[in-house]
Amino acid sequence: MRLLLLAPLFLFLGGCVTNPGQTENDPNTGRLGADQNYESLSNTYIQLANEYMKRGDYATALNKAKKAVQRDPNNGNAHLVLGLIYEQLGENGSANAAYQRSLEVDSSLEVDSKNPYALNAYGSYLCKLGEYQKALPYFDRALQNPLYQTPWVALANAGYCARKAGDLSMAQSYLLKALERNPGFAMALYQMAEVRFAQGRYMSARAYLQRYREVAKPTAQMLYLSILTERKLGNDD
Repeated sequence: MRLLLLAPLFLFLGGCVTNPGQTENDPNTGRLGADQNYESLSNTYIQLANEYMKRGDYATALNKAKKAVQRDPNNGNAHLVLGLIYEQLGENGSANAAYQRSLEVDSSLEVDSKNPYALNAYGSYLCKLGEYQKALPYFDRALQNPLYQTPWVALANAGYCARKAGDLSMAQSYLLKALERNPGFAMALYQMAEVRFAQGRYMSARAYLQRYREVAKPTAQMLYLSILTERKLGNDD
């Protein structure tokens, strides 16, 4: 089960301000609480990069993302999309640099360190590399922004990361919080099934798998866990 890096593009575009004179960021929400300029050329290139990335055309997506950065080097989301593309291409050094740049804050506050979508993306990237302890604080920072529209994504990613680190108790805590925010979030339901199975709580694992099937199509990974769970419960059929 893969990490979920981002919400739809229109959500994390809210983390960008392209007006050079706009520096009045809220200390808790960053640019999500500031006036936005969605019609800037930089944001247009970001949208194009996102569309080409979804189509699997990473060469064109990379070209558009680079143009977004060129048009506005202080657009944090331009660096964020650039990082996502580099990550998909396996260019980890360039991806890391782009992610870090998306979260920097310079003296004029032209890049946003409180963008929850960028924080979630960078945390997911670190978790993918096996840097679990480094990743978790980025999810926590994303969750501190009260304007974050999809906190269950960061919570589920944090749960996954904690489970990979071997901390089932922490994983359970994150995942239950994700399901409090979004009871039908398939990723969290599946991750909770895996946690319950690892804890030896097979009836509970079955219940989470049943809830998963109510909201999402079964995957090979989910079906295999279902088989293992039923065998533990003595249902060899």
